[in-house]
Order: sequence, then structure tokens, then C-alpha cells
Amino acid sequence: MKLLQNPGVVSVLVALAILVGLKNMVLPLVKKGKAAYERVAQPAAGPLKGASNATGKTRSEIDRSALERSFAQWVQGAPRDPFSSVVKKVVPTPEAPPASEILKVGAIWVQGQTRRAVVNGQIVKPGDVIEGYVIYEIQPGTVVVEGPRGLERLTIQWTVPEGTQSGHRQTRTRK
Repeated sequence: MKLLQNPGVVSVLVALAILVGLKNMVLPLVKKGKAAYERVAQPAAGPLKGASNATGKTRSEIDRSALERSFAQWVQGAPRDPFSSVVKKVVPTPEAPPASEILKVGAIWVQGQTRRAVVNGQIVKPGDVIEGYVIYEIQPGTVVVEGPRGLERLTIQWTVPEGTQSGHRQTRTRK
């Protein structure tokens, strides 16, 4: 491998790589002419002989009749901004119970861009719907849901098993 540390050998290899690249890119242009690379497929001169459907109309006649039938609807139809969101915003209603009374978060898993949570015993991801609430966002320690009261933040519900202190199990110690 000491051969590749020699500047003379490296220069020869670089020159060889440039020559091979030029041969593969420039030589075909010179041989076939530039027009060979700028060809565009042209449509057929007309419909194929005998090409018709069950109604006896050719494809171009069918397309034209479909266009004429739909044109008025397209022009008079209600315009819609193609960049607008289709999702309807939820209007908050304070009389609805808080999400924390209906949804219980058991676990949250965040690894890179993958985010999952266990809500009411089901594994969910952002965008899923559970009990009428949309899982809006999952962050370490919290799940944000969108429901009748708007956006609400839920946290993991920790429970302490009976017979333990602070959630730690009692263990025996050796004497």
C-alpha cells in the first residue's frame, strides 16, 4: 500500500480516471451527435386502425366527449385552494370532560423520529384517533391530544402497587 503514497503513482491514476471519464461521456456525443441525446418521443400520427371501443368511438372521440361533459362542472365548481389544509379545526368546548379523565398514558417510546405511546392499553402514534381524541404529538414524558377542549397535555400515570413504598418492591436482605 506504500505505492499509493507515491505522488507520481497517484498522479498517473488520477489522469487515467479522467481519461476514462471523458471517453465514456464525451466520445458518445461526438460519435452520435448531440441530437441523439435530445430526442423526444413523438406521439403516433393517429389512432390505430380498428382501435375503438364497444360504442364504436375512437379514443380521441371518447376523450373529447368526456371533456365536454365535465368542462362546465370544472369551470363552475367551487374553487379550492390546493394548499389549504383539509383537516377541520376543533372548536374547544369547555363543558367537555378533560382528556385526562378519559385517556390514561401507560408508556411512551421515543427513538429518533419514531414515537409511540400506550394510551388506554393501545399502542398509538401521532395522527391516530382513540376515544374520539387525535394523538397530536408524542414527546418524552408527555402526549398531546386534540379533542373537544382543544389541545391537552397528558402525562404518564404512575401507580404505586399495594404493599410497597414509593413504588419499590420490598426485598429480603441476607443476614
